[in-house]
Amino acid sequence: MSAPKRQRLELISTPEAVVAPANRGRLLYVSDVAELLGQRKSDWWIRHRFAPHTKIKIGRDCAWYESDAYSWLDAQRGKSA
Repeated sequence: MSAPKRQRLELISTPEAVVAPANRGRLLYVSDVAELLGQRKSDWWIRHRFAPHTKIKIGRDCAWYESDAYSWLDAQRGKSA
């Protein structure tokens, strides 16, 4: 039973398994997004409503790639216009 488990761990730990994302900019955390929005929205709103499909969970916190955040904001501006 330990052999399959060891094989799975080896597959996970190989360098090929870790693929860097395409150039999508830096990670923006809740405080960065709040600054980007000009403090118009609460931290709760950002965690639950801001770009939900591109949100990345890092521990208990959320983050978004910079390009995804700007794309989502542009799409929202297009909907309201």
